[in-house]
Amino acid sequence: MYLKFFGFQRAPFELVPDPDFLFLGDAHDAALANLVMGDRVVPELLQSEVTAERLAEAVAPMLDDTPERARVLESLRDVRATLGGAGASERVAEIAAELINQNADPGKSSPRARSGETGPGA
Repeated sequence: MYLKFFGFQRAPFELVPDPDFLFLGDAHDAALANLVMGDRVVPELLQSEVTAERLAEAVAPMLDDTPERARVLESLRDVRATLGGAGASERVAEIAAELINQNADPGKSSPRARSGETGPGA
């Protein structure tokens, strides 16, 4: 029903995440730094985890010259070095797709893979 209504060419919902339907909004910036580095680069507070107390605990070490602040700044420099200059958005999308595919059930494949499609926008 939604295929015709929304004009989709194929189903956007599968049991295995499909990088073709990956949308990363502004809320994903912090998580991406952690995903790119494979480590907790910056604190993450998502949805119900965001309380005044938890936010204060996460931000307080960044306000002064602390070892935690120095670690975060160094890690963010590593993120920048990993992503490089121009074209970083595309590299982040590739990293995110790789992470999704690594966690995908090997017994399942995406609709794109089943149809033999390859490449962005295929």
